[in-house]
Amino acid sequence: MRKYAVLLKEIEGVDISKVSDALAKAKKMPLFEARKKMGGLSGIVNEDLDEASAQKLVLQLRHNGIRSFTIEMGKMVELPSPIAVRSGRIADELLYLEGSTVPRNVRRWNVKWDNILLLACARVRREEIVRKMDIRLQEVYRPIVGMSGGGIGVRPVLIEKKVSRDKWVNLLDIISSKPRRLFRVEAESFNFLSLGLLKLMPSHFQNLVQFIHVLVGKATKASIDPSIRFILDGNPVTNLRTPSLKSYENRVKWALQSAVLPAHQNRTN
Repeated sequence: MRKYAVLLKEIEGVDISKVSDALAKAKKMPLFEARKKMGGLSGIVNEDLDEASAQKLVLQLRHNGIRSFTIEMGKMVELPSPIAVRSGRIADELLYLEGSTVPRNVRRWNVKWDNILLLACARVRREEIVRKMDIRLQEVYRPIVGMSGGGIGVRPVLIEKKVSRDKWVNLLDIISSKPRRLFRVEAESFNFLSLGLLKLMPSHFQNLVQFIHVLVGKATKASIDPSIRFILDGNPVTNLRTPSLKSYENRVKWALQSAVLPAHQNRTN
């Protein structure tokens, strides 16, 4: 049996509460469960549906004033595994990137500007574990010199603790075609000075913004995710916040469908 996914036609200006409401009604599930299942407005409303269920969801979305379309799961374009890039260089005809697919295995790629398929970015929350040293007082028995007895004393002891904390990182995804690859820039660890054309700015995010402006100017055939338009319009960084890496990657996967698939393969509703 064929399975289908339901995708939004656009996500800019879409009210996520109306999408959640449509999903809850179409699937006959509690609203809170529909919101949890979506995990944010990624553009992909639901997957692995039979044709009747997919059409029912599309009709409910239309009733809520939201345009969507169905696509066969087998025809959906999967997101390539990210390649972490640490440096690069901008040339007239090429973007040179350097990074690794596995730790300590440095590789280099040459990407033609016309071969860049999609640009997307986000500010993603990531949980990290940090080590913290704590000083505690420990009771010890101390003998008294020259006497048969002793006493109880205290001494400081270092205790190592592992604490989790949230860290916000700025990501830029550059997806190329022929072959399809996903190059991921993490602003906090990328060497922006290596690019050559940029004046180094005080913050990682400001350097990322400069890089995005250059990319958009040179990769003129690339599709632009709404997040990139936020950058170009000068919106604050808080507008780029995404609750999780999974939510962000779902959005990039949604944008990739429009960038790759011919329009006739999507049944628009």
